[in-house]
Amino acid sequence: MRKLSQFILKCKGWRVVGEVPTEPKMVVCFAPHTSNWDFFWGKVTAWAIDFKMSFLIKEEWVKVWGIGWWLKKQGAVAVKRSKNTSMTDKMAELFKNSEKLNLVLSPEGTRRPVADWKRGFYYIAKKAGVPILPLVLDYAKKEVIIKPLITPTDNEEQDYIQFKSIFVGAQGKYPNKFLTGLE
Repeated sequence: MRKLSQFILKCKGWRVVGEVPTEPKMVVCFAPHTSNWDFFWGKVTAWAIDFKMSFLIKEEWVKVWGIGWWLKKQGAVAVKRSKNTSMTDKMAELFKNSEKLNLVLSPEGTRRPVADWKRGFYYIAKKAGVPILPLVLDYAKKEVIIKPLITPTDNEEQDYIQFKSIFVGAQGKYPNKFLTGLE
């Protein structure tokens, strides 16, 4: 799958910029997220650079006959959205019980334009004691940019602004749907 994915990226003019850290556990913050195509390019990139990733998905999807097993094999972590439990606690526990885990989350939490990103990725990383890997998907440059790891501090607001500034200027598939609130 690696060679095929590298071929697809090359044929479509995409390239990966940066190096994947060697940390065994991290929250991967993937943005902009403006299209369902983002999942495709994210997975193709992950295969191309041999980066095993996990991602959250509605529990119903992993129960769909014919696709559920494939989603699990690709790293899907099923979540019950109707259950009133702390997702950050659940994910921190998942990190604690895993030897290796790269959990990919989109801070926007939706494909619609939102300037006030969800902070679940930050709280999960903080509770789990793992760093955050910013991953920028820039359609204008056709680049997937791997940024340096960020370790959450005790200054959430400063961390949040620093983190969002990494994504300023990145263009999603639908540029009008991506906001950082720092423009």
